[in-house]
Amino acid sequence: MNKQKTIRFLIMMILNIAILNGVACFNNSTNNNGNNGNNGNNGNGSTKEDTSTPQVLSSSSEVFIVSDEAIVITFDESMDPSTLTAFIGDLSIGSGLTVVWSTTNTENDTLTITGNFPSGDQTLIVNAEDTAGNAVSYSQQNTVFTPVNGTAFYYVKTAADGGDDLNDGKTPDTAKATIKNAILNASAGNAILVAQGVYEVNSSRLTHVKLKEGVSLYGGYSIDFSVRDYKNNISKILDTASIDINDIRTNNNAYIRFRAVEFTAGLTNATVVDGFTISGTVTHGLSSQDYAKVGVFSVFSLGPSAAPVFQNNIIYGGENRAGTVKETYAVYIVNNQSEISGIFRNNIIHGGGVNGSSSNGITVGGTKTLFYNNLIHGGAGTKSNIAVNSITGVNLATFTNNNIVGISATVSSYCVQEGTENGSTFSNPLEFTNNNLFGCDVLYSDYTYSGNYYTDYTAIVDVNAMADTIFSGNISEDPGFVDAVTGDYRLQATSPVNVREGGLDLSAVFAIDYDGNFRSSILNGSPTNANATGWSIGPFELD
Repeated sequence: MNKQKTIRFLIMMILNIAILNGVACFNNSTNNNGNNGNNGNNGNGSTKEDTSTPQVLSSSSEVFIVSDEAIVITFDESMDPSTLTAFIGDLSIGSGLTVVWSTTNTENDTLTITGNFPSGDQTLIVNAEDTAGNAVSYSQQNTVFTPVNGTAFYYVKTAADGGDDLNDGKTPDTAKATIKNAILNASAGNAILVAQGVYEVNSSRLTHVKLKEGVSLYGGYSIDFSVRDYKNNISKILDTASIDINDIRTNNNAYIRFRAVEFTAGLTNATVVDGFTISGTVTHGLSSQDYAKVGVFSVFSLGPSAAPVFQNNIIYGGENRAGTVKETYAVYIVNNQSEISGIFRNNIIHGGGVNGSSSNGITVGGTKTLFYNNLIHGGAGTKSNIAVNSITGVNLATFTNNNIVGISATVSSYCVQEGTENGSTFSNPLEFTNNNLFGCDVLYSDYTYSGNYYTDYTAIVDVNAMADTIFSGNISEDPGFVDAVTGDYRLQATSPVNVREGGLDLSAVFAIDYDGNFRSSILNGSPTNANATGWSIGPFELD
């Protein structure tokens, strides 16, 4: 009996140990499931769903690319190649674009896009999903150039930084020293890349920059051309003209116009000037009778129509070097043509101001020039300052989404003034919509030719009610610039919603602001400007 009890006891002990071990195993399993849940599994042991949006880690392309250059984009995770769509210009996958997936950090995380990309400003759009089905939409802006005679780019840097006009200019190491020489050597379709520095020209000796059809200028490069940042790597074109009484007499006492940059007939929008600071000066020792015959111009066109694009520039009307001049002009375009005569967008245009002068931001006459999203400042002339001076002939200029400002002081200050030259007809702009006029004594001075008198409007409601051209959506509000005194014309969160979102959507023409940000048509507030679509007024976008 004792032996049987002993056996029975041992069997019970074994069963109890087995039961206890089973409970422990169950508890361990439960704890492990809970831990696994914290590491990506749920309580049932399944994988936690990945809902994160894929991110682009890098893109190989610079802003400016050659038409047959590969664009390589790397994502932060594995992508599903079957979900990819890509577009640049009119090209798409299978219709001009070829794509290849490869591995950099994880499988199928790197996309290479090739094709004969169309020339000009192009937006690349890529849509894809990762292996978990999370979608990403990526876009980037590129300017595409097609090589001409084997060359797409010419390079320029100052002589102090190693530039030399005896170089061929076709590589960063063989850069030319002057923009003028690079233009002479370039062909239509080429781009000239200009490093930081001051590039002095002398329009009194005809060494100023004269644009050439199809040859574009891009400033803001570092000296080694590895980085483009035109806000910090400043490429400045400075006219250092000088004059004496003999020049006046040789010119038969006619009015002399000095200019840093000039464009003439035959130019199209295939000619672009982007990322420069442009300014004019003059040195002289003339009497008051003679200096009245001298004007300082930064961007100048007089004669048959031409339509280059000026974008992302600071254009300053005049810098005081010595003596006095009659007038300073940042932009002066008078040609009496009905074709488009230049496109200005995302620029900071300032009338400058030399002692004794009248300063003018933009002067247009008989021209169909388009001004979109600029900052237009009348300048600091000690006689008068006019942001927009509309003169001579039936004017076909269009002004949209511009901040037009002046300095209200002891001198006459006009945001817009119509004028005449030699008794010509009225000179209203063709279209004047969704601009902000601020800081001037007179918002709009309307010239009535039949009565030969001016009507000065100081209330924006009267400007929008003018019936002799298209006026609508214009406002007069303090833009709330970050620091106008130092030239920082960016908007702030406290800027009025009518400035931040009161512009028209011009994405059919361009889509990027001065800082390189995509403009947005999203209305976060409630602007009251007529036809407002969400774009910010001026060169800087702020949603």
